[in-house]
Amino acid sequence: MKRLLPAIIGLCLTTISCNEVKREPAALEALDYLIISEDPANETSKKDFPMEITLDSLECVPLDFITTNREIDILYKNGYIIIKSLEKVSGEKLVSVVNAADNTLTAQLATVGTGPDEFTDIRLLPSYEEDALCYIISLSNYKLYRLTDSMTLDFVTTLPEPKNVKNFRPRLDKPEMIDSMTLIIGQSGKEGYGLCSYNLHDSTIKGLLAFDFTRDLDSWYLVYDGPLIYNQKQNKIAYAFSWYDRFLIYDLTNDSITSCQSGKIEPMNVKTRTEFFETGENNLYYNSGFSNDDYIFLIYLGDKVYAHDRNETRHHYLEQYTWDGEPVCRYRLPAGMVYQNGSAGANPDEIYIVNKSQDDFLYKIKLHDHTSTDSKPELI
Repeated sequence: MKRLLPAIIGLCLTTISCNEVKREPAALEALDYLIISEDPANETSKKDFPMEITLDSLECVPLDFITTNREIDILYKNGYIIIKSLEKVSGEKLVSVVNAADNTLTAQLATVGTGPDEFTDIRLLPSYEEDALCYIISLSNYKLYRLTDSMTLDFVTTLPEPKNVKNFRPRLDKPEMIDSMTLIIGQSGKEGYGLCSYNLHDSTIKGLLAFDFTRDLDSWYLVYDGPLIYNQKQNKIAYAFSWYDRFLIYDLTNDSITSCQSGKIEPMNVKTRTEFFETGENNLYYNSGFSNDDYIFLIYLGDKVYAHDRNETRHHYLEQYTWDGEPVCRYRLPAGMVYQNGSAGANPDEIYIVNKSQDDFLYKIKLHDHTSTDSKPELI
């Protein structure tokens, strides 16, 4: 690690020189970030997938309760599916816990409201403790809770003000939990965006990666938005970019990075945040992602941001990679659905996926056995 005094070096991807020096984002200058100058960038193509499989239909998981909002997130742990639905009515519950064996509702928690221990919006974080299903962050007051396997929601702590960074407010859009006292979060400002580790024990922030490979838009958060995934078994982070056809894998143990870029960098068609939302003419690539111990799963669109709402014949894709960045399989998902996110299931060959366009929003996919000697399907 080094302090970046005059400049920040961008993540080294296919279309950027590994030695290209960038100006230092002022919003990040209080932290040390990893300088990556010689790590290889992998130029990839969708044709590199050994297999591409069309899924004509998905197995619907019937649930015995109804959600009124389609902003849904899910996690699987210890035989339970934890479902977050952004409800808006005071008194309703944001979290539903479903028994995966029979798909019955086990508990509902996190009451909507503005009172003590009530919530307006939350994020689910995976837990690696046997007696905890997940952690929950309240976005209104930065309180951290622990959802136990006895179906209680226990307060843990309020995210403390960092000792080493003044006026720091974390981006908690897509946090990840490394252990019970360490978060991976984003830090953004007018001049930059990076990933940090947030130590809740000693209230310190440590810079990990700084993104600086484009300056197309005046909102850094939008430029570098994307799913963040952590693998505890291998101690690696995966980060995919929603507005660029690229993802990276960062090995926290070895401070090494694998970057994968498919095709050329297509510049944004707009320059301001307002234009960005009004036009909807930018390509949306990686919508969300999740993982198990062995694989990364990324939901890929590769089309205009609103095209899937306008045309029911368009397909989303589920891309499967190893944690070394090698392509494994590409699944073409049924058309006419809007796939929001997913989670690994009980077995290595099954995953859950959310289709936010229908009342029956939860589906299950059985993955292809990649160890079989079956002939390679024809690419689509």
